[in-house]
Amino acid sequence: MDTSKILLILCCFVLTVCLTLSISTLVVLRNAIEEHGAVQENAQSIMESLDACVNDLHELTTKDPSVSASTNPDRNSSSLSFVLREINGKIGVYSSEGELLKWLDLPVNHLPKADREALQKGISVGSWRELIALIQDYTA
Repeated sequence: MDTSKILLILCCFVLTVCLTLSISTLVVLRNAIEEHGAVQENAQSIMESLDACVNDLHELTTKDPSVSASTNPDRNSSSLSFVLREINGKIGVYSSEGELLKWLDLPVNHLPKADREALQKGISVGSWRELIALIQDYTA
């Protein structure tokens, strides 16, 4: 066998390996993009749900004067407090009294270790805005 045939076979082999690696990389990128889109849709759904809760609370406090002003987020947002905690590998939003308000379908195993440890202990949040900002941080 002469040298030109050996070089041709070697080049074909190298091109095949490169093509295989390129296809694998494209598949991984496509999957990452699809997963990112799903996470964004999930985050948007959570934000809409929290927004609906805020609107319901606001309507309740404006329609029913017996509801104290401290529950109205527009009047006194500093009196509101929430706790984010891990529930079975997901994030739960609790009231300051310990009542589960919302279960977020956000897996905590993708978060950094420090965030996972903080969620196990419970992260206190003082307002709706802080709560929404923290959830957005976890979904970004």
